[in-house]
Amino acid sequence: MSDGEQKKAIVRNFFEEVWNKGNLGHIDEVYKEDFRLNALWQNTSLGGSGTAEGRETAKEVIGRWLDGFPDMHVTVDEQVNEGDFVATQHSATGTHTKDFMGIPATNKGGTITGITITRVPDDQIAEAWTCWDAAGMMMQLGVIPLPPGADAEPGVPRPFDPDADARADPEETKRVVQRFYDELWTQGKLEVADELFAPDFVGHAPGGGTRGPEGVKRLVAEWRDGVPDMVLEIHAQHAEGCRVATRFTGRGKQTGTLLGVPATGKDASLSGIAITRVVDGQVISDWGEFDVVGMFAQLGVAPPGAGAPAGAQQD
Repeated sequence: MSDGEQKKAIVRNFFEEVWNKGNLGHIDEVYKEDFRLNALWQNTSLGGSGTAEGRETAKEVIGRWLDGFPDMHVTVDEQVNEGDFVATQHSATGTHTKDFMGIPATNKGGTITGITITRVPDDQIAEAWTCWDAAGMMMQLGVIPLPPGADAEPGVPRPFDPDADARADPEETKRVVQRFYDELWTQGKLEVADELFAPDFVGHAPGGGTRGPEGVKRLVAEWRDGVPDMVLEIHAQHAEGCRVATRFTGRGKQTGTLLGVPATGKDASLSGIAITRVVDGQVISDWGEFDVVGMFAQLGVAPPGAGAPAGAQQD
């Protein structure tokens, strides 16, 4: 087994032992003593998108989830490795049978998706960045309403092609993603989508899906109509073959209607992680998780139950 595959296995085993089996003691074995968690979504059990350190804090945070959703089960859907970093796309199913983050038990089941980037310098986990679809979870629990099109199915991505993955240049894959973050999202050059996105492109984001270059144009236009001065900053990228995980933050002032919210005139930031697949210079799939609930909180329109618990760290 290669070093990269070993690091992926360490992360998979963490999800299995800690989340699926409830073995919080495994954290003492798999996390370094000075482990650091970087929470990229405001609605985390930590509250805020600040940082937390140490094994005991990790146990407390995960314990809250397992207490609120006793039957929670996490499935690892995809992993990307470069160097010491492993990006993991995952989905968790469970039933909300106890109070969680101030939300009384709804006894409803659902699925919450997420992406976690983990730094594994040796045989222990040193640091993690994580973003889960809090908005989607709240919609399923009935805490916030489904927006128009929120239940839209994005479609099925093109099957994974090992040959395309083998011939891909990871650095070129990163450059394609950098272009669409800069030219589409920051500069608003919608026509670039015709060049960078395949006709059968399938995208996922909190609240619904996107198909083809035209779908990308509509999505970007909607966000830029609400936040015309939006700037997306890439913090880190980790690529393996034709797939790249990107950690980013978007910033700007909401001067137009966004996701049904009238202009507030307030500045806000939106952190997230995406795993993007690029084949022959074009994006064929993109799975993004970002902090919509946290953005709403900054705009002063957060739904009930979206606030951080008392004493939680804030940006």
